[in-house]
Amino acid sequence: MYYSISSPVSSQFKDRGSRFLAFAHHVRSAEAAKELIDGYRNKFHDARHVCFAYVLNEPSRTERSNDDGEPSGTAGKPILNQIIKRQLSDILVVVVRYFGGVLLGTPGLINAYRTATELALQEAEIISYEPFATFRISYPYTSMQAVINKVQQVGGKLERMEYGDQTISAEVSIPQSSESVFAQWLNGQYEICQSVS
Repeated sequence: MYYSISSPVSSQFKDRGSRFLAFAHHVRSAEAAKELIDGYRNKFHDARHVCFAYVLNEPSRTERSNDDGEPSGTAGKPILNQIIKRQLSDILVVVVRYFGGVLLGTPGLINAYRTATELALQEAEIISYEPFATFRISYPYTSMQAVINKVQQVGGKLERMEYGDQTISAEVSIPQSSESVFAQWLNGQYEICQSVS
């Protein structure tokens, strides 16, 4: 079980003419985070800096931050510290800075990026998530309903289904708390192609 935000949120903070626009998203992968960051860089192409931090849960805990040209440790780290302070995971926060003509100095930058992030996260609804385990399985068409029923019973979901001549192959995401129960049910009945990490 871990905590993250339920939906995207944003905020704005101003200091001596500079504007700091913060955007927070629930993300599940570094690829998803990169896509959002690239999107903000394109959308705010005229901004001086697009800084970010994210924390991911799977496959292992990952923390990353980026100052995007601000003095080292004055942007990405304060954003990351706000995420860690709230014990959040699978979250990305991007802070876009429009320079206002006045240098804020190291303490001013740290405060601005921290405050913009804090304001955004104050707007967020924090909810609990359960990590999922993913299997690739193969089963005959005649067993399709039984598999669907069992996946739903354990709170999982069927994804990426491929239909062959005799069998269906699918990725199945199961809450980790139900992983062993589901694996035992599969064992001997259906082919487990692999456990996806």
